[in-house]
Amino acid sequence: MKNTRLFSMTAIMAVFMLFTSGANAQLKTPQPSPGAKVMQTVGLSDITIAYSRPSMKGRKIFGDLVPFDQKWRTGANTSTKITFAEDVKVEGKDVKAGDYALVTIPGRTEWTIILHKNVNMGGNLGKDYKTEDEVATFKVKPTTLANNVENFTINFTDVTLNAANIELSWEKTAVKFNVTTDVDSKVMAEIKEKTGGTTAGTYFAAA
Repeated sequence: MKNTRLFSMTAIMAVFMLFTSGANAQLKTPQPSPGAKVMQTVGLSDITIAYSRPSMKGRKIFGDLVPFDQKWRTGANTSTKITFAEDVKVEGKDVKAGDYALVTIPGRTEWTIILHKNVNMGGNLGKDYKTEDEVATFKVKPTTLANNVENFTINFTDVTLNAANIELSWEKTAVKFNVTTDVDSKVMAEIKEKTGGTTAGTYFAAA
């Protein structure tokens, strides 16, 4: 009994010291939607995605927690950010190297995917959202999964020498879109640089 009282007093003192040790003291607690970062090298360039991973927790997601036909930050806490180290094509559309917010509009039979210049919108996709800052907009078809995905997940799939799909999955819904990079011209430019401008065409002409 004495030991229990001593432990309780120690715990109370520890909490008191924590809250009186100064304004700079911050108590860190686990986030309900923890942050995540995924990176994939595609061709000769890296693609990085930073996002948060909310959980289902027994809730209905699409059409309820995430309404249909409304802009979604594609995660939780803050805007999902996708970074292209070099220029790419996203679903055939030219996208310059840089940081973009990944915004989606989920629908029953079709999703709209948007790359947006403003990566600091957080969850406020109303007041802070400007259509003129959309860099690329395209539509994709959702697929139905056999099993629930508890935590919202972004993955790279179908990776090849110059392309990859970015897949979003949660609950029993998945959508994906394609990213391609220009590998051939970069390889040829590097060959030209390392050989002092000599190319296969040079040898052919000399022959």
